[in-house]
Amino acid sequence: MLSPGTCVCAPPEVVHGFRSTSPARFLNFHTPDGGFARNLQERDRGEPGGFDSIDAPPGSGRSGSEAIFLLPGEGERLEGKNRIATIKIGREELSLIEFELEPGFAEPDPHAHDDNVDSFYVLEGEPEFLVDEERLRLGVGSYVAAPVGVVHTFANPGPDRARLLNIHAPSRGFHEFLRRMS
Repeated sequence: MLSPGTCVCAPPEVVHGFRSTSPARFLNFHTPDGGFARNLQERDRGEPGGFDSIDAPPGSGRSGSEAIFLLPGEGERLEGKNRIATIKIGREELSLIEFELEPGFAEPDPHAHDDNVDSFYVLEGEPEFLVDEERLRLGVGSYVAAPVGVVHTFANPGPDRARLLNIHAPSRGFHEFLRRMS
C-alpha cells in the first residue's frame, strides 16, 4: 500500500499495474503518451479505448528492479539559494523534480525549450508563473504547461513557502543540468 506523497516510476517494458481499494487521487504521467489520454477519453464516453499497454505474462518484460519507489521526502536533494530541488525521477523520457521555494525566491531567467514541454503542478503555496507574456499566481492543485518554444519561468514572490512539481517531458538532460548547477 502506498501513502500520500509516494512516487513510483515504471520505465518502458517494466510490467506494472495498480488497483485501489478505496477512493484515491494521484498524478499519472505517461511519456511518451502512447495514447493513454485518448484511451481515458474514449472510456469516459463508453467506448472500448486502447493504448500502448499490453497484457504481459508473469516473468516477461524488463526487471522490476528498474522501477523507482520513493517515499515522501526521498530523492536526490539539491540545495540552492532560496530553494531545494529534489530529483524524484531522472530518466531521459521524464524528469520529475520537487521544488521547495522559500519566500522571495527569484525566478530563473525567462526561457523556452525547443525540444520538451516544461510543466508545473502546485503542491503548496501560491507561486507565480510567467507563460508567454502572461503572469499567473496559482494555488494548490493548479497545473501550468509551457509548450515547446513558449517563454516561461517561475518564482515565489509571496510571504509563504511554495512547493511544486516540475515535469520535463522528455527530460533532455534537465536533471543533469540541475546537478551541475548545484
